[in-house]
Amino acid sequence: IKSQNNLNEDAKPYLDDYSKYAEEKSDSLSLLIANNAYAAYFWNQDSISKSSKFYKKSLLLTNRAALKKYKASIYLNLALLYTLQQPDSANYFFKKTIPILDPTNKKTMVDFYINYSLFLQKQHNFKEALIQLKKAEAIQLDAYQLKYNKIIYENFAHIYQESGNYKKAFEYYKKYNTVKDSLNNTAQNIAISDLDKKYKNDIEKQELKTINEKNEKENLQLKIDK
Repeated sequence: IKSQNNLNEDAKPYLDDYSKYAEEKSDSLSLLIANNAYAAYFWNQDSISKSSKFYKKSLLLTNRAALKKYKASIYLNLALLYTLQQPDSANYFFKKTIPILDPTNKKTMVDFYINYSLFLQKQHNFKEALIQLKKAEAIQLDAYQLKYNKIIYENFAHIYQESGNYKKAFEYYKKYNTVKDSLNNTAQNIAISDLDKKYKNDIEKQELKTINEKNEKENLQLKIDK
């Protein structure tokens, strides 16, 4: 299941086999994984109703105590699934997600606020979109902070621009460009560092080869001298 990243048409037989396996085991977690995989598969096939059906089957499973922690992610997937075609349903599931978000999972919370903000922006609810995006901005992550800041600042700039606040839009475009340049410099420095390490390793290998060849010649000379 995990190897079927794109979940295209070729994935269906694997999904069917795994689903059958999960049913035979009567294992709740395996069934939830199978349902979510089916939901993602039909989502990729643009079959919103079928995808929704499997996410809702997963929701029923999360009523069990051991699977309760998966409920928020399924609500969020349903919200995203409905975003384009059924905005009222999308908003319903976004709101269902909020009270059950795990505050210790900072990355999930940032993802949620960014996605909810984007949804609200598409509904031209700029005031609420800014509120949600500010919540994302306020969370300090342990990793990938710059990458998330790039997304957040760009989204701020777009919202302010669409709402007619060009001064704020310009401020956040400057922040976005600063972070973007920083990320590019970091990537460039990593690439240079990798090349430097490779160069030094090549030199060390060559020096070692030279030493070995020299030792072999000296050993050969010793044998001849004897």
